[in-house]
Amino acid sequence: MNILIIEDEDASAKLLSQTLNAVDSEVKIVGICQDKSETEKALKTHPTVDAIFSDIQLADDLSFSILKDIDTRIPIVFVTAYNQYALDAFKHHGIDYILKPYASDDIKQALQKLKTYQTGQALAQNEKLQFLFEDIKTKQTYKKTFLVSFQDRLLPINSRDIVFFYTADDGVYLATNTAKSYKWQESLEQVEKQLNPDDFYRANRQYIIQRQHIEDIRYYFNGRLKIKMKTESPQDIIVSKAKASEFKTWLGR
Repeated sequence: MNILIIEDEDASAKLLSQTLNAVDSEVKIVGICQDKSETEKALKTHPTVDAIFSDIQLADDLSFSILKDIDTRIPIVFVTAYNQYALDAFKHHGIDYILKPYASDDIKQALQKLKTYQTGQALAQNEKLQFLFEDIKTKQTYKKTFLVSFQDRLLPINSRDIVFFYTADDGVYLATNTAKSYKWQESLEQVEKQLNPDDFYRANRQYIIQRQHIEDIRYYFNGRLKIKMKTESPQDIIVSKAKASEFKTWLGR
């Protein structure tokens, strides 16, 4: 089975590739793409792609913008940290929806669904919907308290009091509504999976911001947005033109 991966995080792409090969020796990864141009090139180079495994939230856009023009005969398995895109995934030829962090059995089951799909045992629309939702928990819990080290103490920081997470040269930090910053031991990608997406938004590669601590939003150059938080940020927080519409939709929910 020839599989194309769409994933802009190198570590996540490597893990998915290794897991696919580990659970099925017949899998061949024909390419790993990070954006639309790479995906289009890969599909031209490998016209016999049997399936696509795709993340949804890429660096500057949602993968749906890439997949909307893909041959509808190619089934897609979505692998994401967010559960709110399931209906959109179904509209974009999705036959499965896997939440990160996933187990190898999740990938194995997705491959089995792909084989069922390919052997002509066509899936009815309601069955496809069931495939999409069966692994999604109706109630997902998110981290409420972050325990940070400070001098010789451990300080519990409530997620409501976190204004933003950001990356610096020496690691990841969280900034609070008291204008204090504390170093955090995980990457932004790992932090993002633990936060409620209704409250927190990945503004760009450097920042995850919280809705209630946004002070104002200004139009910036070339269709971008500049976000000012109630606690001053070390660098300007810029939302790209590609993500501006999504950000405004998120903020208006």
